[in-house]
Amino acid sequence: MIRVTPFFYAMLTPVFLMVVALFLSSSAQAGGGSGSVLEKSQSIDLYGISPGDNMALKMQGFSVQGEGGDDLRESLSDGRWKEIKQHDDLLEAPRQHSTLWLKGRFYNSGDDYLQRWVEFSPWRLNDVKAWLVDPQSLEVIKRMQTGLNTPLSDREVDTNRAVLPVSLYPGESVMMVVRIYADSRPFLSVNAWDPVDFSVEEVSE
Repeated sequence: MIRVTPFFYAMLTPVFLMVVALFLSSSAQAGGGSGSVLEKSQSIDLYGISPGDNMALKMQGFSVQGEGGDDLRESLSDGRWKEIKQHDDLLEAPRQHSTLWLKGRFYNSGDDYLQRWVEFSPWRLNDVKAWLVDPQSLEVIKRMQTGLNTPLSDREVDTNRAVLPVSLYPGESVMMVVRIYADSRPFLSVNAWDPVDFSVEEVSE
C-alpha cells in the first residue's frame, strides 16, 4: 500500500494549478468570443502609413457567400477570422456575390490631431458599412456607410469613391470593423489618405 504524505499534497497543488491555468489559456485561445478576437488584432499607425500601403494586409477578415448578415456583435464572435497577410486570397472574389468582413486597430503615434480618409478599392463595391469601436469597452463610437448603394448625399465624404473618415487625437486608438458586400470583387485595397492629398489626387485624375 502506497502511503500519501503531506509533502506529496504540497507538490501536487502547484502542478494541479499549472494544469488548470494551461487549460484555461488554451480554451481562451480557441474560443470565438469578441474579446479574444480584438486582442489578436494588429495595430496600424495612421500617422506613419502612406497612401500606397494596402492596410488590408495588416488586418484580419473572413468572407461569406452572398450578402450574409450585418450584425456587428455576431461578426466579432465569429470563429473564422484570419490574418489577411497569410490569407490574401480572401480579398479576391471576382464575378461572385460575396461579403468580406475586415477589422483592424488604428492609432495615432503623432503629436497632433490626425484625420485620414480611408479608401476602399475598387470603387465598384455595392455596400461598405463600417463601425468605429472603442477597443476596451467595445462601445460603438460611430457607424458609417458608403459604396454604390449609398447616395452621395448620405456619404461621409462627397466623392464617388468609397471613402470613410477616421479622426484620432495623439495616442488615441480605435477599432474599425468593416463589412463589404459586392457582386464582384477582383481585388481589395484599403488605403489611408490625408484629405488634402486625396483631393489633389482626385482632381489630377
